[in-house]
Amino acid sequence: NNSRSLDPPHTGELNNVQYSADGRWLVSSSDDGTIQVRDVDGVLLRTIEVDSHTKRLYCMSLHPTEPLVVIGSNPRRLSLWNLETGERVREWTLEGRTVDAVLFTRDGEGMVVGDSDGGIWWIADRETSSARLMARISSTILTMALVPRSGASRGIDPVLVSGRNRQITLVDLELGRVTRQWPAHHDWVQAIAVTKDG
Repeated sequence: NNSRSLDPPHTGELNNVQYSADGRWLVSSSDDGTIQVRDVDGVLLRTIEVDSHTKRLYCMSLHPTEPLVVIGSNPRRLSLWNLETGERVREWTLEGRTVDAVLFTRDGEGMVVGDSDGGIWWIADRETSSARLMARISSTILTMALVPRSGASRGIDPVLVSGRNRQITLVDLELGRVTRQWPAHHDWVQAIAVTKDG
């Protein structure tokens, strides 16, 4: 049996668990308002207190090459943290409601954010002080996945989004519109993944 428990565990509901791209860390976020950073054996290296007020940490995304994590929390807050130092690098506040989904782009330069009003936001880089609303769907967004452009195509990757409307929707962020939609499930869609080749 290779299963193991996190020790010490989070004290709130566990919302996200991800391995870093280089395999060094296991990172988790919880409704106790903290991020825990562990080594590959599960040993706790540090606990980062993100939000001591509302506690709710809804989503997170690890940077593809740097020791950074972006966290979405309530109310409308998005924050970038350094996993090595435990320091906050930057914070953004969106005009929508709760930040329910967030993704780094493949190169780690930009971020795509989904909110509970169906808004899909673009943050061009970590120096940008504001987010730009790119598109909106008629559903709370619970999950997103970038669809890699083919060949040497440049620009913002399209994004698959889904949530409480039980559909999977392909959105072209550069055009700011839905390009395709599929009926998916009989209940909320909570996770989407795309293969590396798209």
